[in-house]
Amino acid sequence: MRLAHSITVSVFVKPEENAENVRSSFIALFPFDLQKEKIVVASEKATSFEDRSITILTLRLLKESHVRLFLAHLLKQLTKNEQEELYLQRESRLGEDLQFYIRLDKNAVQNRIFKLTDKGNCVHIRIAIAAYPKKREVALGVLEKIFKEELGASVV
Repeated sequence: MRLAHSITVSVFVKPEENAENVRSSFIALFPFDLQKEKIVVASEKATSFEDRSITILTLRLLKESHVRLFLAHLLKQLTKNEQEELYLQRESRLGEDLQFYIRLDKNAVQNRIFKLTDKGNCVHIRIAIAAYPKKREVALGVLEKIFKEELGASVV
């Protein structure tokens, strides 16, 4: 059973940041070789609210094997408390579009640590939950299955 249609991961690179450091830590989030798997990190220039030029790095996982590997890797890198927090907040983190939203602290990611945050300086993760029929209750059931499969009964 497919758990998610896709996962989109993005990060903003500010002008004062070392772009190569941010890029390398962004790539290190993934438990497989992006080049070997032919997955491209898109780079886009944008203007921030403060009229500063920023770069947005985005990567989209579409293959089921990549989605499952990333989900498992992501959840296992979080502490038990953070896993529980995600599980308990699953309803508020699930948007009307049935996308599940997670933010990781960007500074921690640069140190190869996965840490949840609610702040703006973060890595954005958007998981398109595979729910059929496309209803919130079904998507919440899929999220429960994700947590059970990847973390066992310790969280659920």
